Amino acid sequence: MSTKKQDFFRKRRICLWDDSAKHISMTKLNVSKHFSFLPQIDYHQIKSLDDPDFSPCDLLICYVANQDEESFFPWLNKFQNQLKTQNSIWTPVLFICDIGFSTMTHWLHDHANQNWYFDIIHPDHIASLPIRIANLLRIHDHLHELKRYHEQLNAMQSQITAIEKKLEQ
Repeated sequence: MSTKKQDFFRKRRICLWDDSAKHISMTKLNVSKHFSFLPQIDYHQIKSLDDPDFSPCDLLICYVANQDEESFFPWLNKFQNQLKTQNSIWTPVLFICDIGFSTMTHWLHDHANQNWYFDIIHPDHIASLPIRIANLLRIHDHLHELKRYHEQLNAMQSQITAIEKKLEQ
């Protein structure tokens, strides 16, 4: 079976992180219910980004209940910097939080220029969860594909350089 087919059929690994793990809410129960409908996904609960069970991870889903609209985006900057240090292919993140449209548009330009893929879903829009997860998983796959292309191009360039050196002799 080719690598492309193996990647297509492999189980995706999604990590779940909750900033208020001790609290139960209807949103969390509703999200958990939606997860049960998604096939070929392996879920792992993590306690932090430093959790040894975090890596490898195709998608990180974060319940963010402890941040209000004013503190969310400064918190997001810190979160992003911590995630950056984890590995060379950034893990896409889906944040589930109660952030209003006007707050998101205010911070849009600050985060639109970042080389990081994330999505923010309001708890009232959980029905769109499967398509958002699918989109972020495809982005993650594309990032890995680009990394493989880059490695192949570097290997080919090394071979070309070696051939050119032999021809010069």
